[in-house]
Amino acid sequence: MASTKAKSIYNMYDFRRYVDQGNFNLVMNVANQKYNSVNSRQAMWRLLGDWSAPSDSKVWSQGQKTIPIMARASLLSTHALKPMRNTTGWKFYTGSTPKMGHGFTFGEDDMFILRDAKNNTGQPLQTLIYDSIITNSRNILGGIHNELTHMCMELASTSEIHEQSVDGVKYDFTYEFDQNQFFEVNPAWFTEGSDGKVTPNANANVIKDIIDMQRTLTSSQGRDVNAWMMHTDTLDMILDHPAVLTQFLAWKSNGTATGTTYPATRVEIANFMHDRGVWPFMPIDFKSVHEEDGKPVEDEPAFSPYTMVAFNSGRKLFDIKCTNSIWKDRQQYGGIGNNTLYSFVEDRIAVLSTWDENPIHNTTEFELYAAPVFKNLADYGLVTLYKPYGG
Repeated sequence: MASTKAKSIYNMYDFRRYVDQGNFNLVMNVANQKYNSVNSRQAMWRLLGDWSAPSDSKVWSQGQKTIPIMARASLLSTHALKPMRNTTGWKFYTGSTPKMGHGFTFGEDDMFILRDAKNNTGQPLQTLIYDSIITNSRNILGGIHNELTHMCMELASTSEIHEQSVDGVKYDFTYEFDQNQFFEVNPAWFTEGSDGKVTPNANANVIKDIIDMQRTLTSSQGRDVNAWMMHTDTLDMILDHPAVLTQFLAWKSNGTATGTTYPATRVEIANFMHDRGVWPFMPIDFKSVHEEDGKPVEDEPAFSPYTMVAFNSGRKLFDIKCTNSIWKDRQQYGGIGNNTLYSFVEDRIAVLSTWDENPIHNTTEFELYAAPVFKNLADYGLVTLYKPYGG
């Protein structure tokens, strides 16, 4: 049920008050309220990225600060010329923003259902219609945030985006990383069987592998990273890995391994790893669904369970590049029918609502041109822990 304050803007005995532009903006902002926080599961993209200023162009450009080489100074004779080193500079890369969106309809059948509800509950019809629009809009906006989160999780955990539109158009984007930013542990920490079951590799040395990669990323490569991001299930497998538990139990029993029966908590094991120099963990637990034949179907994990990511916990990985919808120009330059409403949620998610009177029918569409883009390619590392069966 929407708040009384929000409803007070309506004349509940005048169905047409819906079409007031200012009220429509308020309705959309109320519907979007639950996604304004990083605590919203659908809007988890806010953990990893910030909106950039919207642009009128679908082409974006991102500057990246390059890491200077810290070479030893050269010995010089009295009159020798000093060699000039490579210093900090910038390089730029570009791409285009894809379009995402969906919508909902509201027709005579829906009106009959709400009219029955009015007669059974005594609530004004306009109140029921208002709540229906709020609920539907909240779900559709959640789907927009969900897709943006899905893209962020895919990009963070694979360094690439591979999406496909409903009409078959593919959106593939890869970034120009240095190859030394990609690691593959050897031996692999886990093995995936043909049945999808994952088993730990007893010969792996998890903690040593992590410490070695941390030193390479920071001391050898000069990257400003200080934490690890991975899927929640992946972190659970790491904390349950026999190589980790054996070291933990040996430490707990003063050097004598006593098996794996000690009732240790995840926090104790994680703290043991951190005390040995392993960076903090940021587990990602995100699930999404898509629609097939009108039914929700759970997606494959957006954040790959096969990898973990080195990043800087003090800043976000992505800028969310976005493009103004052409609907904004349509609204600004006139020509809008009295049966049409526009709204721009967070000044970026465009909403178009169109009413027809005979028969009564409303179509509300939502669209966003946006994509996550790395703020700085240099401060990132990707580790493959194991591969899918047959991969």
